[in-house]
Amino acid sequence: MAETVKTGSRRWTPSSAWRRDRRAYWRSVPMRELRYLMIAVFILFGTGGFLADVTAKGRLPVAVVVLWAALSGIFAILYVIGFARRPVVIPGVIALQLIVIHFAVRVTNAIIQSHRFPVPSMEWGLSLSVNGIWVTLVGSYLFFVGFIQTSGRRAMIAQRELELAQGIQATLVPRISYRDQRFEIGAMTLPSEKVGGDVVDLVVQDGVLFCYVADVSGHGLQAGILMGMVKTAGRTLLLDGCGLAEMQDKMNRVLPSVKEQHMYMTFAGLRFDASDEAEYASAGHPPMLHWRAATKDFAMLAVDQLPIGMFEGVQYQTARVRYEAGDMFVITTDGVLEVENSVGEEFSTNRLAGIIEQSEMQRPDQTVEAMVKAVQAFGKQKDDQTILVLRVL
Repeated sequence: MAETVKTGSRRWTPSSAWRRDRRAYWRSVPMRELRYLMIAVFILFGTGGFLADVTAKGRLPVAVVVLWAALSGIFAILYVIGFARRPVVIPGVIALQLIVIHFAVRVTNAIIQSHRFPVPSMEWGLSLSVNGIWVTLVGSYLFFVGFIQTSGRRAMIAQRELELAQGIQATLVPRISYRDQRFEIGAMTLPSEKVGGDVVDLVVQDGVLFCYVADVSGHGLQAGILMGMVKTAGRTLLLDGCGLAEMQDKMNRVLPSVKEQHMYMTFAGLRFDASDEAEYASAGHPPMLHWRAATKDFAMLAVDQLPIGMFEGVQYQTARVRYEAGDMFVITTDGVLEVENSVGEEFSTNRLAGIIEQSEMQRPDQTVEAMVKAVQAFGKQKDDQTILVLRVL
């Protein structure tokens, strides 16, 4: 009996997720859809030329006002493109702006000293600049509205697609409440976003009961799509008579060709036949807990193996454990165990074991509810959370 350490999904923080989603959004928007934004930014920051003239009390030549208005707008667009698409170029934009400003100051002085461009009267110059500021503000507002309308339609389409995916996930990963003469099972999954990457399933075939939990790395729609593939493939393999070891082997051969390179899946499963021993398997997943009713203690069950889909050619193994009436088996994902409270403490296996011990006489679905409430009260959810509880009758 081996004990594993945490693998599963990558670490997640609200700030890192926000930055990731922001970059993904801006990179996904075609440049043609950003044209209204670019024009709005150019016009808005073009007020810089008129403000410079106001500072000079309206005495700058019109050519100078136009020059500084154009430069202000152009560099505003460069900053927008840089922050949205290529933040690494921002230092270069800053350096270029300093150089251009240096030469623009020299050009401005040359224009003023050449007397080729008339210097307007203070009254006429201030009137021109104030009116110019109003025109640019109104113009930028109109183009910002145009951008919001086009971007809003895109967001509405994405929202509808996400709601559709959420409905599909609810169908693929429903709450489980099962009971027969030998076992009683409760399970549920709570995605951290609208669509999650955790899957829990139960299959009964020819008197053999299989139940498992899998955790696809990552979050959101990408993980949810792969989760759907895993659920379909897993159920198909089990109904075709595959055992836990063969199921892991076949998934490990298939996953690399249908996933992103950085993605993988952890797995923990149980198989019960007519004997008094349960076969269990795990691949990079947190250990499952075995509550032994006779001795009133816990065992942590795990097989020290790599997550599925990371490397080809891995030969997955299983192990066996004896069980008796009243025993419980509990499988969770690291989204449950790694929830942190306000001082940075993790929920951990020990707290989970305490809930199991207190709910020895409850139904599995009641135990699952108690765990969910305890985890939610302990700290904020940052990852998909899945819990499966099996009681031997």
